[in-house]
Amino acid sequence: MTAASSTPASTAPSSTTAAPPDRSAAAEKFRQQVIAGWSAVSTVGGSLSMKAGPVHSRGTFSATMDDGRRTALQLDLKVTSVGSTAPMKLLAVDDRSFIGGEKVLTQLQATPSTAEWLELTGSTRKVVKQAARKLDRSFEFTAADRPLLIADAAVEVTPAGTDTIRGTSVRRFEVDVDVKTLLAASGGDAYTWADKVGGSTQSVTVWLDEDQRVVRLAEKYDVTYWVAEVTIDWQDFDEPVELSAPHPDAVAER
Repeated sequence: MTAASSTPASTAPSSTTAAPPDRSAAAEKFRQQVIAGWSAVSTVGGSLSMKAGPVHSRGTFSATMDDGRRTALQLDLKVTSVGSTAPMKLLAVDDRSFIGGEKVLTQLQATPSTAEWLELTGSTRKVVKQAARKLDRSFEFTAADRPLLIADAAVEVTPAGTDTIRGTSVRRFEVDVDVKTLLAASGGDAYTWADKVGGSTQSVTVWLDEDQRVVRLAEKYDVTYWVAEVTIDWQDFDEPVELSAPHPDAVAER
């Protein structure tokens, strides 16, 4: 991970999405639990796996937090598509975003070829602007504040027993989320994607520890022609994490 100090980009309220229709009392209780637990987290690390049709991304992340929202985030991924795997890394810090990885930098025509990063923020190049739009959604979808997005979109919650994750007893919940509310908060085209998913609600599975922190989330969406699956594990709560923008010498020309 990139080492140095991190300055929070902004302080966001604990809940930012409009309330979905017909939120049950159980869903509201769950939402308040997640807000309380997640808002107390200052840093977090973890791992994720995302499958969308033929593309599979998996890797690790670390983030700094403020009031339940990420202020800085780095993802280190391996992206597999059509039998080919390429490393890729993403960094969001101080209202700036960067992408790295030899193959992706070559595709984005980054110069010089020795550069480690390419800044996406404010680029005037069409190919970079297109990449930035796609990655903005990736950051929101996989960011450390996703537990709050799920909680805000919850319309019904059912306790589903207990499990053990990394040696710790945790509670499992089946959560029905309002698809349009969730996708709108995640930066997606809510109405288009809701139509592709089919149905106004979708069930996701959430695991909470004794401090009301989300330690695992599993989502699956049956989209027209393919299936999207996301599993995120959060751990290393409140451990030292330092993220900053890369040194200018490591960043490609824009």
